[in-house]
Amino acid sequence: MSKKKSTMKIDNQLLIIHPVLAPYRVNFFNSLGSLFNLKICFEFSNSWNNNFDQAALRAALRVRYKYLTDGFILLGRRAFRPSILREIYTFKPQVVVTSEFSLATIITLIYCHISKKTKHVIWTDDNPDFMLLDSKIRKYLRHLTLPRVNGVICLSSQTAEYYRSTYGLKIPIESSLMLQEETEFSKGLEESTNLAVSLAESNNLIGKRIILFVGRLSVEKQVAALIRAFGNVNDRIVETRLVIVGHGPEKSNLIQLAKDLGIESRVIFAGNVQGLHRYAWYRVGQLLVLPSSFEAFGAVVNEALLSGMPVLCSDKVGAKALISSNINGDIFKYGNDDELVLKMNGIIKSLDSLTIPSLSKIRPSLMSHTFYESVQNFSNLIKKVIAS
Repeated sequence: MSKKKSTMKIDNQLLIIHPVLAPYRVNFFNSLGSLFNLKICFEFSNSWNNNFDQAALRAALRVRYKYLTDGFILLGRRAFRPSILREIYTFKPQVVVTSEFSLATIITLIYCHISKKTKHVIWTDDNPDFMLLDSKIRKYLRHLTLPRVNGVICLSSQTAEYYRSTYGLKIPIESSLMLQEETEFSKGLEESTNLAVSLAESNNLIGKRIILFVGRLSVEKQVAALIRAFGNVNDRIVETRLVIVGHGPEKSNLIQLAKDLGIESRVIFAGNVQGLHRYAWYRVGQLLVLPSSFEAFGAVVNEALLSGMPVLCSDKVGAKALISSNINGDIFKYGNDDELVLKMNGIIKSLDSLTIPSLSKIRPSLMSHTFYESVQNFSNLIKKVIAS
C-alpha cells in the first residue's frame, strides 16, 4: 500500500473508490485533499484504453491512496473488489464516493444500507444523450441505486436537472466539470515552447493552418469522418494540415483512408504522446476538432480551450457545454458531414498561418469555467451530504 498524507487535516473523512488514476484527476484529488481527510482507492493499475505514465502521476499525487488488487475482472473492464468493504470499515469515512453504477457502487450500497453511519455518493459521467444508449443492465442499475444513495455528482447541470425530473430525486445533486487546473496547465504550455517550434519545423507546418485531433483512434471517435471532411476543406484558399495525436485499433485503417483520398501528405499521425509533447501539440494546433459519436465528456476540449485554441465538436460530446458558438468554437450535428466541412472551412479562414513568433507566445485561455469552481461544487455536495 502506498500512502501520502495531505498537507491539511480536518475531521471530514472522505473515501473515494475510483477506477484509475488519470492525468486530468491529479490536481482535482490534490485540491480535495486540502479540504477533506481524503483517501482514494483505485480499482485498476492503469486505464484499459490509455497507457498513462502511472509513476509520474503517483509522484504528483499528494493524498493517501491505495491500489486494490483482490477479486477479479469481468469482461476486461469491470472490477469486483470485495476489499472495498474492509477499506470502508477500517477508514470509517463519513462519505464514500463511487464511480458510475458499478460493482464498487453495489458493494458500497450494501455496506451503507447495513451501516447507517456512512453516507454514499455516486460520481457519474452520465448525460442525457448517453442515457439514450443505455444497456438494459445499466438502466436497471441506475433505477436501483439512485433512490438509495445520499447524493450525486455529475458533469453538467442538464444531467442534474434530468435526474431530478426523471427520478424525482430530493437528494443533493451537483455538477462538477472535468477540468484541468489552469496554473499547472499553463506551466506545461510555457515549458513546451521550444519543443513546439521544433515539432512545427520538423513537420513543415510553418506557414500552414493546423487542425488538431487528440484522442484514441477508435470507431466512436469518428476520426475517419474527420479525415474525409478534411479532404473536402478548400486547401486552395490556404494551406492546411491535419495532425492526429493518439493511438488505437483504427490507426492502420485511418492511414489507408488518407492515402485513398490522396491527402496523405497533408495528414500527420503523431502517435501517442504524453508530457511536454502533448502540451507542444496544443501549442501548434489552431483548431481542435472532436467529431465523436459518443463522448461522456471529452477532457481534450478543456485542454484545447486552455491553450487558446477554438474547438469544433459534435453535439454528442459532453464537453459541448464549454463551447459558445462564434466565441470559442462551434458545435455541429453528429453525422452531418456537410455541416462539419462548412464549419471547419469557416473557422480555418479566420485563423492566421502558423509562424515562429506566434508559437513563442502563450495564447489567452478560451475557457469560461474554472477548475476551482468544479472543486467547490464537488466539495459543497459532500458537505451537504455530511450535514444531512
